[in-house]
Amino acid sequence: MRIPMNSTSNQRLIQLANKFKHIHFNRLMSPERAKEFSLTADGLYLNYARNPLNEQVMQALLQLAEDSRVQEKISAMFAGEHINQSEGRAVKHWLLRAPENPSDPDSVAVHQVLDKMALLVDKIHHDTLLSEPVTDVICMGIGGSELGSRLVYEALTMGRKKPINVHFVANIDALAAADAMVNCTANTTLFLIISKTFTTFETTKNFHTVKKWFCQQEGLTEADFWQQSCAVTANIAGALAAGVPESQIFTFWDWVGGRYSLWSSVGLPIAIACGMPAFRQLLAGAQAMDEHFRTTECKQNLPVVLALLHIWYSNYLGYPTRAVVPYAQNLKSLPDYLQQLEMESLGKSVDESGKPVDFTTCPVLWGSVGSNAQHAFFQLLHQGTQIR
Repeated sequence: MRIPMNSTSNQRLIQLANKFKHIHFNRLMSPERAKEFSLTADGLYLNYARNPLNEQVMQALLQLAEDSRVQEKISAMFAGEHINQSEGRAVKHWLLRAPENPSDPDSVAVHQVLDKMALLVDKIHHDTLLSEPVTDVICMGIGGSELGSRLVYEALTMGRKKPINVHFVANIDALAAADAMVNCTANTTLFLIISKTFTTFETTKNFHTVKKWFCQQEGLTEADFWQQSCAVTANIAGALAAGVPESQIFTFWDWVGGRYSLWSSVGLPIAIACGMPAFRQLLAGAQAMDEHFRTTECKQNLPVVLALLHIWYSNYLGYPTRAVVPYAQNLKSLPDYLQQLEMESLGKSVDESGKPVDFTTCPVLWGSVGSNAQHAFFQLLHQGTQIR
């Protein structure tokens, strides 16, 4: 969203910011505010009453969204228009979780891959993939090929259908792979290589390390390693050439950005751990939010309202960072996931036409688990000099 600097809404927000920059938190706590500044959608409840704003601020922010043609751009994305102007392609990650549309070849391809994933997961859960039951999965990928799947795997601990341990290896430091391998038995371990190009440097280095360890085990060969390997990649030819069986190669497409890819075959670790029905439920939940985002007016639209709050903080109240502090231990990786999702998406200094922007595109995002954070950096947030 480009902020129209000369718009009335922008000027109004600049004026209103002076009133709210130093407002005390106690003045934002009341039942009336909780009722006025809250939204619900698909079982989710958003209470944003304790943010420094009032109805005038929200009206100005919503006008800013209208001036920036947000609703028009949402419609363009779901229509499959080439809104990714730098690469000249559509942005269709929402299609990964949409019901199958037989008239759309991309939709058909998505559901063919989901069905193929289901076959593999079924073999694993019925102990027919390998000569012995799969006990561990070493998942090698980095960035979007790892962060989202790791977050969901950790979050859904209680939903795991089979005692299979998934070990995520992203860091090129050899100790990352070593920490995974020390807990695994080679002949009961499945290896997932997740790389869009199948040439990502860190991922390639890690699977060579793991392959070397595997082949050093008595009675096991490189051919055995590839038989116990699955590839998630857009480079099918590269995976086949390496030796991965065709039945264990799961593709995704160039219109899937890495940071949105957990909903694709990149989410295979989730499906293995929790079962394919659970993975389809995950997709259905995301699709419900897609529909809310697509069809709901900005004032009642949870993602739009949250985005406008971030713009209010970073561009008008002058806060350069945002802390994400989940109190659920199973969401400990949420800050890591959101860092890539937001800062890689919005870490730009030019607009879609290549012109420099004169506003903040994204705050620096950071955070930690809540109870730990209270005994680490909360002192500075509440009593330090950074926030007044």
